[in-house]
Amino acid sequence: MEEGTERSTKELFERLKQFAKEPENQVCADCCCSGEPMKRIWISTNLGVFLCINCAGVHRSLGTHLSAILSLELDDWNDPNVIEHVLHIGNKMANACWLSSNGSLHRIPISETRASPQHMRDYILAKYTGKEYKPSDLSGTPPQHRCSGASRVSRGILRIQLVCGFGIAKQSQSEGSKMQPSPFVVFKIGAQQFKSKTQKKNANPVWKEKWMANIPENTNFVGVECWNNEGFLSKNESLGSTRVDLDCIKGGEEHFMVLKLTKGELHCIFQFTEL
Repeated sequence: MEEGTERSTKELFERLKQFAKEPENQVCADCCCSGEPMKRIWISTNLGVFLCINCAGVHRSLGTHLSAILSLELDDWNDPNVIEHVLHIGNKMANACWLSSNGSLHRIPISETRASPQHMRDYILAKYTGKEYKPSDLSGTPPQHRCSGASRVSRGILRIQLVCGFGIAKQSQSEGSKMQPSPFVVFKIGAQQFKSKTQKKNANPVWKEKWMANIPENTNFVGVECWNNEGFLSKNESLGSTRVDLDCIKGGEEHFMVLKLTKGELHCIFQFTEL
């Protein structure tokens, strides 16, 4: 990790620790417990909610395509996009989406009802997957972000893995030429951009880089651009571009895709989970 990125991630993580101390995030988003069960906080990084250890266990059993769980204290938080996503939501905003105005009627206080793990599993599935308790005026609408700038609504979470490239070459490059491009890739999602590292003089680069992005409502495509890094004093040359239709990859499953460039191809994995 580059020094600037590392510093930025550490600063974001400090903000996350402070965010976890806000009153609404000190109460489990699902069972309403507080105190000792919330002494060690667990977070669903894609749903953006703070959970007790019991509810976190239920979330974990559902699989990462539904809820990806990390411990605030025990796990490594080295992806700034994940941290920013959680900072944009939190329990108050999430439950404003997932529960109706009388949402307290749909929450299960474990300390009082001693709900069984199966009961909690059924409840959590009904809440997040079945969307059974959502406000009627917010049906199908996930929580708003609190990020700077214009208020936006998130359609879902997209995980991107740039695996490798094969046979990448400049448009002007002749057959049999030994010239090697220095490719990097940019993924564009609305105003967001995710840029890979440059693979110097490599026509068959291996990146294995991952990102996670919020998908704003009314966003239907991911733009993918591959560029040749011509150096500090030269303008970068396009090696091709394409786009990925989000409707073709939704459903929470991983989709391996081969994206064709002007010459060569990119191999990527996309996983899009709608909220």
